[in-house]
Amino acid sequence: MPLQWNEGVSQARPSSVGASLVGALAAEPSLFVLSAKNSERLEEYVKQWISYIPKREQIDLENVAYTLQVGREEMPCRLAIVTGRQDRLLQQLEQWLVEHKNTHDCYFSEATTSLDGSGEQVTQASDLHEKALSWVAGNSVSWYDLHKGQQRVRITGLPTYPFKPRTCWIGHHQGEHSQTGHTQQE
Repeated sequence: MPLQWNEGVSQARPSSVGASLVGALAAEPSLFVLSAKNSERLEEYVKQWISYIPKREQIDLENVAYTLQVGREEMPCRLAIVTGRQDRLLQQLEQWLVEHKNTHDCYFSEATTSLDGSGEQVTQASDLHEKALSWVAGNSVSWYDLHKGQQRVRITGLPTYPFKPRTCWIGHHQGEHSQTGHTQQE
């Protein structure tokens, strides 16, 4: 019998169709971090993730979280989500996009420096929620220490930073000069 989650409690329930449990089974929580230069870019980044997650049957949440932690630049506008479930990650992202509010598992800040003024690296906080709060406050977190003793790999093909579209024009004279490209020397 497939298991189905009902408010965090698993129940065996028969299914003739074979209910999909993708992203529904609770796993060890991970800390997902997204950052951008401003809230407009963070919103676009979140939209990319909201589009990406449903297209994947099963995401390796631990390694995705690890990739976001160690493989992305930390910028001032920060969003951190603590979850061990793919469906819950999607729900938190969608909720943040609408409300821009902190919840129990979702933390957001536009701080450019740490709120406590230290700007120091956090290594002692053992709780993921504490790390999330500290990180969105502008502090650095020792991500490698968080994953010490665990085998983690960086995931490729994840949504990338949504740079603001910018139009650049090449001047008329520059275009003509580049077309000839060489001078005659005889």
